[in-house]
Amino acid sequence: CETALAEAEIEYSEHISPSIYVKFRIKDERVKNDKTFLVIWTTTPWTLVSNVAVSVHPDLLYVSVKVGDETFYLAENLLAILKDKLNFKDYKLSGTFKGKDLEGLNYSHPFIGREGKVVLADYVSSEEGTGCVHTAPGHGQEDFLTGCKYKLQTIMPVDEKGRFDETTGEFKGVNVFEANNLIIKHLGGEKLL
Repeated sequence: CETALAEAEIEYSEHISPSIYVKFRIKDERVKNDKTFLVIWTTTPWTLVSNVAVSVHPDLLYVSVKVGDETFYLAENLLAILKDKLNFKDYKLSGTFKGKDLEGLNYSHPFIGREGKVVLADYVSSEEGTGCVHTAPGHGQEDFLTGCKYKLQTIMPVDEKGRFDETTGEFKGVNVFEANNLIIKHLGGEKLL
């Protein structure tokens, strides 16, 4: 509503957010298979437009999980939960490593023509998600601070009315919450969900 309110004046109503898992294709000389992905979980698909990094916890153990001809990187202690959620029928562990070993790994953004990199962050949880956190410094304090630490680009393509600006291509003029479904549909069409 474009109205400035004190925090004490804001009342939140019940809200249901989309919850999606997204594949980010690793594009790095250290990884030979071009069907290797970081898997992130988000409840704010619209912020993916501004993604420039994926954060991992430096001390968490991560696994590479081979499913068919694809390989997925995720936190080892979350595999028991994620194998069902992500429908991993037949899978094989193909490696184990610490998060700090992934630092600097490059990946392709799932739907925008730019690359991102893996960075380290102590706030990455081993309790929920995948252990790989989509990071957009223009959307959130922790992301911003991580962006400052790694000198990441801060992308914030949202105008004062909550609509994407002209830099977002097909999403230009779309309210960010309405963009959630468009982004989810696009990711599904590209088989990246």
